[in-house]
Amino acid sequence: MADAFISYRRKPSATLALLVQEKLKNPHGIDAYVDVTRTDSTRVQFPQRLMQAIADAPTFICLLGEGTLESEWVLKEIQRAYELGKHCIPVFQESYIPPTQEDEAVNYLLSFDGVHIFDIKNVLVDQSIAQIASLVPQAPQSRSRWRSRIGVVLALLTVFIVFIGALLIALSGNQPPVVGTTPSTTTAVAQGLSEATTPEATVTVSGLATADTRTEIALNLPTPTIDVQATVLARQGQAIAETATQHILDLAATATASTPTPVVDVEATINAALTGTSQSLTQIAEWTPTRSPMEAALERARNFSGGNEDWEPFEWDFDGVPMMLVPVGCFEMGENGEGGRQCHEEPFWIDKYEVTNAEYERFVAAGGYENPDYWTDAGWAWKQENEINGPEDNEDLTAPDQPRVGVSWYEAVAYANWRGGRLPTEAEWEYAARGPDGWLYPWGNEWSGDNAVWSGNSGSRTAEVGSRPAGTSWVGALDMSGNVWEWVSSLYLSYPYDTEDVRDNMDAQGNRMLRGGSWGSLRDYERAVYRREFNPYSRLYSFGFRVVRPPSS
Repeated sequence: MADAFISYRRKPSATLALLVQEKLKNPHGIDAYVDVTRTDSTRVQFPQRLMQAIADAPTFICLLGEGTLESEWVLKEIQRAYELGKHCIPVFQESYIPPTQEDEAVNYLLSFDGVHIFDIKNVLVDQSIAQIASLVPQAPQSRSRWRSRIGVVLALLTVFIVFIGALLIALSGNQPPVVGTTPSTTTAVAQGLSEATTPEATVTVSGLATADTRTEIALNLPTPTIDVQATVLARQGQAIAETATQHILDLAATATASTPTPVVDVEATINAALTGTSQSLTQIAEWTPTRSPMEAALERARNFSGGNEDWEPFEWDFDGVPMMLVPVGCFEMGENGEGGRQCHEEPFWIDKYEVTNAEYERFVAAGGYENPDYWTDAGWAWKQENEINGPEDNEDLTAPDQPRVGVSWYEAVAYANWRGGRLPTEAEWEYAARGPDGWLYPWGNEWSGDNAVWSGNSGSRTAEVGSRPAGTSWVGALDMSGNVWEWVSSLYLSYPYDTEDVRDNMDAQGNRMLRGGSWGSLRDYERAVYRREFNPYSRLYSFGFRVVRPPSS
């Protein structure tokens, strides 16, 4: 039996389904069932076999790409998983489009913790599949150990119930049984008192079907006489054994699907069977679902309600780029609150460092300047008109770990899109720098020149990113004051900051905002509240940026 069933639509998920199946098996040791289709889309498996495979597998994994939820077959498989109450893992591909219509089974699938997998760019695949593996409730090795334990329990339970069967017969009379039966004699009792004679022992049960029925169990007594009432009692004992055994087997099937290492209380099982209660098996199992560190951190971020010093920074690597988690919360925007109270109801990720030359070079090498899909319409027109094929370089500022400068707002947007993220809004940037306590600088309310790369110590050039760890913000982001000005997505518009106006429209025309100061700035410009506007095609050597992305990616 497979550990998981993988549901998918041939287009766009056939290749990904086989990749997930292979990587779940090695190195994670999880067997996943994948239905195979021929190139002409003819199904190899019969529908009933598919439905049975879903029933057999403890976990239902669904690959969700563009058009997946328009597939009749996929919807049938999701419906089957819903009807059986299966543990589900939705896997969101980069091309996934949410459903437009409500469906109870689909909603059930989407209610489970999911995994995002960048199948188009083919990045973070191993990390994503490791996360899928962590969401499968139980590893095969644990199940094997558990099945061994069930085997032991079954053996012990069988012996115990056989003893109870004999005890029932004995209790039907007024005198206690004579102790001394051999294993062969006991087995005969459990089988309903059919003939059981060995060279060493003979079972004799005598008495009439009355209230005064007497039962004797002794050794070496010839000519057995069968008491009808005692026989009935024995067969009731056998029925109890069969019923309890079936409950054990049912428990095995259920527990294999959802719980690791159950502990069966045998005494409670027998008591329940003897008293005729419907609960003929007591299962005692303690299990806490395994969550990845990211899932635990996201839950903490969504429930956060404290101040700057209450948040414990959390870092996660996205395709080689470290990002910091920014929790939910509110703050007063602007130095004196003139920007208004801004609330972030969903956490988000922000780059730990400003984008470096090495990271930006990957975008250039991947054809980022040749693919209009990453660019805004205005940015692509500007690039084409000015024959822009790469960033503006300065030979003193091109070390791999120095921040990327000489890029316009248009180029920063294109890079962020290529990364699967975007530029932060002005409100997001300021919240990540200042926090709910509204610090004036990323590290607090007091200026310290050693915490930033600025005109007083820079030597008129950028420094390697992260070179001032004492200036780390409350979420763990570095260089949010100094080193380079950072492009944000927002247009320059006056305060109060309004999330409903045009300022965060990526296609709107006008100057865009820069935040954070740079290597050439005076102390006053290093404040996290300072705002600077510039035309979006400017490519100065003091302009850089960082990227954000939503929590689900």
